[in-house]
Amino acid sequence: MHLPRGTWFAAALLVAGCGTSADSVSSLDSPSVSVPKSAPASTSTAVARPESNEQPWRLVAIGDSIPFGSGDCGGCVPFPQRFGDWIETTSGRPVEVTNLAQHDNLTAARLADELPRSEQLLEALRQADIITITLGHNDTPWNATDDSCDQDHGFFDGNASAPWDVLTGPCLDTEVERYRENLEAIFAEITDLRSGHPTAIRFTTQYADIPGDPCCPPEATAASTVVKDRFNTVACEVAALHGIMCIDVYHAFNGPDGSADAGPLLAGDHTHPSADGQQAIADLLAEAGLSPLA
Repeated sequence: MHLPRGTWFAAALLVAGCGTSADSVSSLDSPSVSVPKSAPASTSTAVARPESNEQPWRLVAIGDSIPFGSGDCGGCVPFPQRFGDWIETTSGRPVEVTNLAQHDNLTAARLADELPRSEQLLEALRQADIITITLGHNDTPWNATDDSCDQDHGFFDGNASAPWDVLTGPCLDTEVERYRENLEAIFAEITDLRSGHPTAIRFTTQYADIPGDPCCPPEATAASTVVKDRFNTVACEVAALHGIMCIDVYHAFNGPDGSADAGPLLAGDHTHPSADGQQAIADLLAEAGLSPLA
């Protein structure tokens, strides 16, 4: 079983003794996005609900534990709800938020298999006006246990001497292509479910949590940057083919070259977003707008 990073790191010590304009957030070709400024009042969750007679927009968030919030960030409000609150405040239209993020090491491979068979996911997406997709953190070779680079013998699988440079070798091509194929299946399913209905679909890219993490040796940051660059680039390519907007969380969290420590945007586990990080992602989504809905 793949241990959470904090759990593994504690075990390793015992063993060893030891966010921009809408255009800039929609493409990884624009790495000039800086770490988002303090959250504007417009995206605060402590706002009054506007009264409206319009039918509510339905916002559905799917993906891994990044949008989960809850105990990962001290009980903070996750970005899907913050984004929904912003939409209500700025549009005057009510928003129903359904957060279906999975806190179970979800990968793109698993979601590609589960989505066509999950009535809950299918029905929610079928009815959604706004969809956020966050996926890929657990597909990176240091987190995956079935990857072609180190399988279940990597650094976070208990092997403190596992080489990081192998993760950027020929096996990375295999993992990136697998990621591409799974995202293609997921995006095709979602866009088919919403065919003929205007829908604001957003894919939030992976940020890097390795830089600055005391768990890892210096060479880990270099490997992380190469892997995240490749995974995020292919994700945005596939998203564009399906008319899905790519939100550049990566450079907003990790700077122009993707190697900066995300610092206060990460929670105490140095993996999930903190309350500030959740707000930063909500701000990026807000900056991108609601096209084609508004």
